[in-house]
Amino acid sequence: MGKSTLLAKLLCGLEGGAGFCTVVLRGGVPPRRSVHLLDATRKEVPCQRNRLFFCGEGMDEAAVERFCRLGCAALAQHGHASYLIMDELGPHEERAVAFQRCVLQALEGDTPVFGVLQRAQSAFLERVRAHPRVHVACVTRENRNALVRELLPFRRQVDGTVHGLLALRQAPQGPLALLVRDGAQWRLPQGRAEPGETGEQAAVRSAREQAGIAAAAEGLLLADGVRPEGCGGVAYYAGTVIEGEAALRPACGSLARWMPLAEAHARLGEIDRSALEVLMRRG
Repeated sequence: MGKSTLLAKLLCGLEGGAGFCTVVLRGGVPPRRSVHLLDATRKEVPCQRNRLFFCGEGMDEAAVERFCRLGCAALAQHGHASYLIMDELGPHEERAVAFQRCVLQALEGDTPVFGVLQRAQSAFLERVRAHPRVHVACVTRENRNALVRELLPFRRQVDGTVHGLLALRQAPQGPLALLVRDGAQWRLPQGRAEPGETGEQAAVRSAREQAGIAAAAEGLLLADGVRPEGCGGVAYYAGTVIEGEAALRPACGSLARWMPLAEAHARLGEIDRSALEVLMRRG
């Protein structure tokens, strides 16, 4: 039907994406088709390392293990990606439980996801279709060109700046910073602004939704990659916890912790760590 071609047209020119795509390769003696999972952030070519299975042979235990290992690694970067690609999801993932978990976790995050769903029946695909943050557009040969324009509002979500909050609270052993875990990576609470929100309001709301705390923002700490028109990149704000609201009540499936600044510095990714360093230099 041209689903992947439609997706490529929709995302043409966007930078900072992560995720995966699947391709079918025909070759060998005798010729047979193989399915490969490629990391969207690398210039990979189909090879034995990223082969999932041969068509007609189904998903044995080894194929399930490869699916989970390759797919989860490709989705692990969604915390700092501008958008995620999932091209495509189908019934073969029914036994790849770890991969399913990574997909659903990504759908719960703030990173826009663009994907392709096979029109097949499986419990996993039904969970994806029914997810409250998922919009499904049915692609046909007749509508595939017109759908690009219809789906442009979803592309515009990628252009929004991500607003993060570096929230601190005092403890007997020294100040503690609030971190939330995103897959294997710890990061500062962050998200995109909703209509009518300022950057500070978006950062405060993200801390409330992702860790359950009430906080106040106290000015910009660092802006990385934000364009003059206010789009793209990440902006970080200093924050303090409102008295009596330091107890963490993270959202279902997430994890939040108060950490000493030295431990937080060691666990954070490069961009989030830069915001912490600015605050530490201020004393």
